Amino acid sequence: MTAWYLNGTRITVVDLKEAREIIIAKLQPLSEGTYYQTFGNIKPVFTLTAFVVGTADKTAITNLATYSDNGPYTLTASGTEYSYSADFYVEKVDFQWITSYAQNFRPDKSRTDLIFKAAITLDAV
Repeated sequence: MTAWYLNGTRITVVDLKEAREIIIAKLQPLSEGTYYQTFGNIKPVFTLTAFVVGTADKTAITNLATYSDNGPYTLTASGTEYSYSADFYVEKVDFQWITSYAQNFRPDKSRTDLIFKAAITLDAV
């Protein structure tokens, strides 16, 4: 299984989406036809859905969004089937508490730690 870390905090990624866009202006001068002008190369935006175990890890991820001006932060993934590392700014984080009797995501944590499902939006550097 691939191990994911956001700025050193362990997360269990279950979904990863990438979006790209550019700004396209439609110009219609009176004397001629329509022209399209593109502006800039907007960097990709990634949206992660991940499980975060424990309030300490939740706070660490929340602080990345609170203090994004201190970024960028590194997202790394390593495992037998996949390896990845890149720098991002954390744009937005939403948490949902998952009710459970015992967590099995992280054997290094207490089985009674709280589990949070996080939607994390990352802007590429």
